[in-house]
Amino acid sequence: MPIQLLPQFSAAARAGGNCSFCGRGPGKVNKTNPMSPNRPIVTSDVMIEMEGVFEFCVDCATEIGSVVGMITEDKATEIREDAAHARSRAIAAESERDAARKALDALSADYATRPPAPAPAAAAAAPVPARKAPARKAAAGG
Repeated sequence: MPIQLLPQFSAAARAGGNCSFCGRGPGKVNKTNPMSPNRPIVTSDVMIEMEGVFEFCVDCATEIGSVVGMITEDKATEIREDAAHARSRAIAAESERDAARKALDALSADYATRPPAPAPAAAAAAPVPARKAPARKAAAGG
């Protein structure tokens, strides 16, 4: 069932292809500057009687998004860049870990091939006698 507007709202019916919120149509954002970006219009499949298809411009969508807590494109770009840097650091850390793992495996393999160390000689295992501390001379009282 299509959405219906009361007749008093339909008096200012839009021409097709214009924003349902602000009424602006597609085209240059600044008509006096040919280098200005195009204002895209998003078209939905919602048909409003005596109004036409529900459409809105990206400017209005951005304003609606800010009201409901969406982040700006600049903030989204910053987050994407931070995520890319974090991925790069994670990849570098993984390659370091893999290199350390290979080095540990090589050392473990080398250690496994070595013969066991010989037992210490009995003389070397005997306790070392403690040295006597030098006697202190008593200080003369006076």
